[in-house]
Amino acid sequence: MRIAAVARSSTGADTIEVWIDGTKYDTSHAGTADVKMMNSFYYVPVGTHKISIFARMADGTKIAKHFKVTVVSYTP
Repeated sequence: MRIAAVARSSTGADTIEVWIDGTKYDTSHAGTADVKMMNSFYYVPVGTHKISIFARMADGTKIAKHFKVTVVSYTP
């Protein structure tokens, strides 16, 4: 699955983290001092998964977004 995220803060953004089903999959430091970006693909098994994206700001603030997604199998 593809996950793309952007974090922006006038006080500075530090990292973006992707967690899938409670396991940390990735951390991104890409971007500028005020904007961090992530655009990655992750391989997960068929089924329903909890995706959590955390943006950590330079001042220690953490912003969290949580999503449930279902990966299905199909035959093209």
